[in-house]
Amino acid sequence: MQTTLLVSSAIEILESAFLPLKCSVKSYDFDRKLRFKIFSSENISVLDCLELSSDLATNPSRLLWVIENTRKEIVDQKILLEQWSFPFDKV
Repeated sequence: MQTTLLVSSAIEILESAFLPLKCSVKSYDFDRKLRFKIFSSENISVLDCLELSSDLATNPSRLLWVIENTRKEIVDQKILLEQWSFPFDKV
């Protein structure tokens, strides 16, 4: 079993983790860093998320921690999110 994710898989996971909101993920610095923003269905920014190093984003347990904490921040704003679980089949 693979112990790290590809950057492209980490991006897919982030994009799917905040439905029904839209998560826009950008990689930069030659895929060494990721940045993501979460938007409402009206394209209003809900949350600007921290910069993630690719080391953090491609580590499944660390990425899960980031997603869970980000989801909590969104729910604390009284925004409902769909149920989500980490797709361990991508690891």
